[in-house]
Amino acid sequence: MTLVLRLIVAGLALGAVPAIAQEIETRGAYCNDGYFGSDGGGISGCMEFALRYGQSHGGIGLFGVTPEQRGNGNTDPLEEIARLNAWYGQEFEADGLRYGLDGHLGLQGGVADDLALELQDLIHDLVGVGSKGLTSTHDTELTAGVSGWVRHDFGLSEPASWSTIFTPYGHAAIGNDTIEAGAGVMLALQPASETQGLALVMPKNGAYAPTFGGDGIGLFAGVRGVALETLYDDMTEPFIAEAGIMGQATLWDFLVLGASASCTNKPYDSAEKPDCKASLQMGGLF
Repeated sequence: MTLVLRLIVAGLALGAVPAIAQEIETRGAYCNDGYFGSDGGGISGCMEFALRYGQSHGGIGLFGVTPEQRGNGNTDPLEEIARLNAWYGQEFEADGLRYGLDGHLGLQGGVADDLALELQDLIHDLVGVGSKGLTSTHDTELTAGVSGWVRHDFGLSEPASWSTIFTPYGHAAIGNDTIEAGAGVMLALQPASETQGLALVMPKNGAYAPTFGGDGIGLFAGVRGVALETLYDDMTEPFIAEAGIMGQATLWDFLVLGASASCTNKPYDSAEKPDCKASLQMGGLF
C-alpha cells in the first residue's frame, strides 16, 4: 500500500497528466507475494503483457501458484503449477456502461511450469535470492475459455482539480480452467480532467486480460463465487473475497506507471494464510 502511494505522489510531483486518447497503449506487469513476507500459499508470482489498439486488446500472461514455504510451510498441501494464457478481446460502451469481452487459450502444467520455474530462477538471480531447483510433475494441458466484465462510473463530486468516482462492477469467466462470477465496488480519486475510470484489478488466475484505465488512486473490494479453479484442483474455496488499493500516473503524455496491492481470504482448503500480492506496472501511450 505504501508503495502505491509513493508511486502516485512521485508521478504527480513530476508533472503527471491525465492519459489522452492515443490509439495504441502497452502495458506490462509483474506481481509477487514476497512484498508481504510470503513465499507461496496461492499466486506467488505472475507476469503479464498487454496491448490495446483502439477498443481491441490482446496479451499474454504467466501465473504460478506454490505452497507456502515460510512458517509451517511443510503442511501446505498445494502443488506447484503454472498457467500460460494468451488473450484477445474488445471493449464496448453503451447506455453509460463500459464492458469487455475476452477469449483465452493457453497451457497449464508441463511446459508452463518449466517456463515459470525458469523465470523464477532468473528473477531470484537478479535480486540475489536462492532458488529451490524444482521440476514440474504435471503433464501439459490445454486451457481455453471466455470472460467478461461490466462497470458503471458514477461521479460523486467534481471539484476544481479532483473528482471522486464510485464504480460498481461485475465479472465472470467460464472455461476448462476457471468457472467463476463476482462483483465489487471501487472508490477512486482522479484528476477532474481525466476521462477514463481507473483500470479494474481482475482476479490473477489467467482467465481475464489486463484492463486499461486512467490516472488516479482507488480502493476496491469484491467477492466471487468459484465453481472451478484447476490451479487449486479440488481444494478450491467456493467463495473468495478480495480488497486492495491501486493507482496510476501518466508522465509526459507517454509513460504510464501503476501499482496495486490486494489480499484475498484463504483461496483453497488447508491454506495457511490469506493470499496477498502486489503488482508493479509500466506501459506507454502512442
